[in-house]
Amino acid sequence: MSSRPYALILVCLMLMAFGPPGPEQAQVEELGDRHWTDSNDGYGPINYTNEHTTATISKNGRSATLTMPGGHVYDRPLPLVVALHGYSSSGSFNAWWMKLYDSVHENEHLLLTPDGTMNFIGMRFWNATDACCNLFDTDVDDVSFLEGLIDQAVQNYGADPEGVVLIGHSNGAFMSHRMACDRGGTIESIVSLNGATWDDFANDCPDTGRPNILHVHGALDSVIQYAGGTMNGNPYPSAPQSTALWADRSGCEASWTDLGDIDLIGNDGAAETDNLEHLNCTDGNRVAHWRINDGTHAPPLNDPGWADHTLSWALEDFVRDSDGDGFRDDVDSTTPTSGRMRTGTKSGTTPTNAMTTRPAGPTPTGMGSASLATPFPIIRTSGPMPTATGRGTIRTPTTTTTA
Repeated sequence: MSSRPYALILVCLMLMAFGPPGPEQAQVEELGDRHWTDSNDGYGPINYTNEHTTATISKNGRSATLTMPGGHVYDRPLPLVVALHGYSSSGSFNAWWMKLYDSVHENEHLLLTPDGTMNFIGMRFWNATDACCNLFDTDVDDVSFLEGLIDQAVQNYGADPEGVVLIGHSNGAFMSHRMACDRGGTIESIVSLNGATWDDFANDCPDTGRPNILHVHGALDSVIQYAGGTMNGNPYPSAPQSTALWADRSGCEASWTDLGDIDLIGNDGAAETDNLEHLNCTDGNRVAHWRINDGTHAPPLNDPGWADHTLSWALEDFVRDSDGDGFRDDVDSTTPTSGRMRTGTKSGTTPTNAMTTRPAGPTPTGMGSASLATPFPIIRTSGPMPTATGRGTIRTPTTTTTA
């Protein structure tokens, strides 16, 4: 009997992600390239709250949950964070593990939590690269699925098309790289935790745009190895090489610069992560590698450090329209203080003067506990979900959009 089925099952077990248990529109007068509004016209920053609202959006027969902070007004766009889970996990659990539900109101963004497709052994996956993790060659187009969800969030729910961030773990990290390749013009940034890009980058990764790339990897990851490896019979590049490939395409310095240390994991206050960035990218984007020294495949991400650090980096160049007058803050006469993550535009690019729209999943499920006789880390895949929002409160969904 062929040993291939047993090898596939072993790969499945090794890839399973692990986490701890745990107003009326006022008239706008244009004067040169600046834009003024009357101080009593109703514009101003919104006090977003933890009373989250949700909506279900669908594409190609698959659905996903969109979580919005309390006080969100659709014509006052906010960044969109898309959380991509690891193999066998779910969007909701991954977002909980990465502390993204609290971040919705604390960092003022929308949160989309789609699920991958279930394979025939009951494991969710993303059809990302040839190495990870469509183990049984299922015909599924996750690029179009995610693109459709993002487009609906922009068109119907006040997601800012200039502030789309994909943050993925493991198989979800591979998928974030795939989206940066196939839909780079739609994405502001990706944050990849313990994944990799295409090994044959030049041929398999089409040049569709220049998103910011933040590749985070644990130096002791034994599942998606830091030094690179092979899965499903196909190689994947190392963490430094995954970063360097994007740096080369973006015209960045070939060698990275050590910008200091960051505290991403644990609660000891120690800064264990090296901040290594390829500077001076000629295309105006940023490419960086954060190396978690002693970090494993599913490190204990701290709260709120992980979400704050990664999203602050991913949205550093994003300029929002804080007062909702239809013009971004860098060309407004006054800029209300709203949010923590706004500071300018990408080097070498022209500021965006007005809001623009870029043309362009199973419902998340709770995670409980599961046990398997295996030495490999297992993601919990059934049972009740822990309080998903931490300090946030989710209210009943009120809208559903399909496509």
